[in-house]
Amino acid sequence: GYKPTKDRRERLTAVKPVIEQSAQRYDALAQSITLHMIPQAKLVSNGGVSVTKKEMEDLYDDKLAHAGASGRQHYDTIKAGARICPLCGQRTVGTIDHYLPKTLYPDLAVTPANLIPSCTDCNVTKKSYFPSSSAEHTLHPYYDDFTKEQWLYAEVIVGNSPSLVFSVNPPRGWDRVKTERATRHLDTFRLRELYGIHAGSLLSGIRLSLQREHRTNGTVGIHKYLQDAAESQE
Repeated sequence: GYKPTKDRRERLTAVKPVIEQSAQRYDALAQSITLHMIPQAKLVSNGGVSVTKKEMEDLYDDKLAHAGASGRQHYDTIKAGARICPLCGQRTVGTIDHYLPKTLYPDLAVTPANLIPSCTDCNVTKKSYFPSSSAEHTLHPYYDDFTKEQWLYAEVIVGNSPSLVFSVNPPRGWDRVKTERATRHLDTFRLRELYGIHAGSLLSGIRLSLQREHRTNGTVGIHKYLQDAAESQE
């Protein structure tokens, strides 16, 4: 367990203003899509007093994330912010992801705005990814809203077992950075494969209905069936 010595507690208290300043800077840079400007570090220091990266990781793990930790209610509150993972939109939330990894940004290890409710798969798939430019920022659930316009499309690949391939088709008015960010998000979390698998499962599930509709009403019937389903899903 995490049992800070008097010296460690004093050092954590000494660097608290730096952690708070980092949180304020994070908020400002996230809004301008410039989180890549935050320098990576191995220490959190203030006036000659330092806390190591490992100590900040231990602070997060043993005081926030572990069951029974004194700050566990805050961890659970963040997790409860979404039942479905906001990173993939498919799987249930089971953990918390650091948008900027705590192994590279220890001053952000316990910053709430950097803690994203996520499914375990997204957390593991992302690993220690971090952006090096605005275009490399994956979508941030707290600062981005990419739901106002359709930008994700699927192409049907016809064959014995039809499949769908997903890609980004930016709406008019999107700039290069926004388009590249959407693409980066799909690639970082391997969502093309995930959505393809789920779409294939959906196709298998409605195969019998499509065959029956085709026998009764032909391609017109299939088109109407799929149109109705699309409106319902939307």
